[in-house]
Amino acid sequence: MANTSELKKVSKYTTDMAANILGITLIRKSILIGSTKYKIFDGVSPDNRVVAKVINHSGFTSGKNKPSAKIRNTFAECYFLSLTGAECKYLIITDPEFYQIFKNESIGLLESNNIKLLLIELPEEYRSIVSLVTEQASEEMSKK
Repeated sequence: MANTSELKKVSKYTTDMAANILGITLIRKSILIGSTKYKIFDGVSPDNRVVAKVINHSGFTSGKNKPSAKIRNTFAECYFLSLTGAECKYLIITDPEFYQIFKNESIGLLESNNIKLLLIELPEEYRSIVSLVTEQASEEMSKK
């Protein structure tokens, strides 16, 4: 089974980098979405005015196609961000290729919900973790 808990280290690193760039404190926290549900976000400011979600998807598929399921998943995360009462919402993407793909796919769709894209490239140590977990998960899915 893919050790997805390792991705929490990557999200923590990425959220800390975003906090540094934005000049604010961000912590992993559950906040209200909609009127009755709560969801955990990777980064939330102490006053809940800023909310961030980290996306570790990679770019094009091995067949050089757009990663349509990853794009749909990322739009779902945008939907959850839009349900928060935060003034500013960040979708933090760690892969430059996926960042460009999603940026192109989302032109004109995020601004009305105050969602901003932020690219934070990972150092090799964290890229390795993402690659390993992704590879393990992919192998598991191909066995089914």
